[in-house]
Amino acid sequence: MPVIVTNLGRDIAYVARREAEKVAQEAAEMARAAAPKKSGHLANSIAVEDTGDGFKVIARAGYAAEVEYGTAEMQPEPFMQPAKGWADSVLPARVCGGSQRIARGMTWAH
Repeated sequence: MPVIVTNLGRDIAYVARREAEKVAQEAAEMARAAAPKKSGHLANSIAVEDTGDGFKVIARAGYAAEVEYGTAEMQPEPFMQPAKGWADSVLPARVCGGSQRIARGMTWAH
């Protein structure tokens, strides 16, 4: 029996949000793994925050920017930017793949 799809936009939005959260969690793990580990505080301060319309990966340690970008006395040790670059590169494909799974699972009413 054919199914009439009435909530396609909602379904795709749900998939996009779910995939964005997964990518953000994976990016946070990458950033934690790449963060310098003198005390572990910096890596432990990395978290995923739900902004309501998406997700962001943040480092809450007060000195995170100095480590990431360096200072006049310290070379940069990027740990967030590589994770962001990875997330930016994989998120479109993940969302598209999820949307395609929705489309494959539906039939159109005549």
